[in-house]
Amino acid sequence: MSSPPALQSEIRPPPLIVESPEINKNTLILLHGTSSYGTAFAKELQNLVHFDVLLPYTKLIFPSGSLRKTTVFGGKLTHAWFDIADFADRTKGEQQQKEGLKESVEYLGQLVRDVVDNKSCDGKFDVFVGGLSQGCAMSMILLLSGELDRLGLSQKLGGFVGFSGWLPFARQIGEVAALGKDWMEKRILVQTWLRSELGLPPAPPPNRTESLEKDVRIFLAHGTDDGKVKLEWGENMKRILEAVGYKVEWKLYEGLGHAVVPDELNDMADFIRQNSTVQDQAIEEILVTEPTTSPPNI
Repeated sequence: MSSPPALQSEIRPPPLIVESPEINKNTLILLHGTSSYGTAFAKELQNLVHFDVLLPYTKLIFPSGSLRKTTVFGGKLTHAWFDIADFADRTKGEQQQKEGLKESVEYLGQLVRDVVDNKSCDGKFDVFVGGLSQGCAMSMILLLSGELDRLGLSQKLGGFVGFSGWLPFARQIGEVAALGKDWMEKRILVQTWLRSELGLPPAPPPNRTESLEKDVRIFLAHGTDDGKVKLEWGENMKRILEAVGYKVEWKLYEGLGHAVVPDELNDMADFIRQNSTVQDQAIEEILVTEPTTSPPNI
């Protein structure tokens, strides 16, 4: 587990920001997994690829989850987006997850708002959000909660990305979605239920016309041999996201366990270029082709 002794006194260290070598035209916010934190996650990914070559016009932001007691680590303080009780069964301890999910939704909503407010965002596609493992799970809850819609930020979103992720409250969200007659009704029902469950204030329902004109796309990557976040959990998340109307690009990586490898980041970069109004210049294959001996943590 990545442990940041110098940060233990900070409830949430400031995000690490990596400016692009060219003019910032996109922003990518990447969330770490359970046993990491922003700066460590950034270093791990930068050991895999050269982001200045891969996405030369994209600013990277690596925030950290709040310092909280994490049940799966025996109650130790870690920077986590929400509590996890059991790696083998992500449905355990769901009640204890709510506080962290609510706090993280509010924090990430404000972070995206700050990104939009503090720079000139030309066009509809600008901010991408995603993460690894728990960071992916947190990103999908942020999306389904409608918090970015509530803050008037949906038109600035280019898409969401995720690696080795799962969806918290997947069973309940799937059951709620099944009550809707079409994708929009399903999305509204899920948003309403999720906000109520997490204790978030009510938000206006998404607008069908606006959603049809500009709806975020999602890129999800998963290893076929992931023993920590089972492939079936990722597939279930994909089905639920599609049921509420999102277009998901789903990629499997044969033989890959619970890790991020350059191929995934290369595919993510392609997704960002395809879904941004400002196209990054064409690039060659990423310079590093093998993962490090210590892949990013869960």
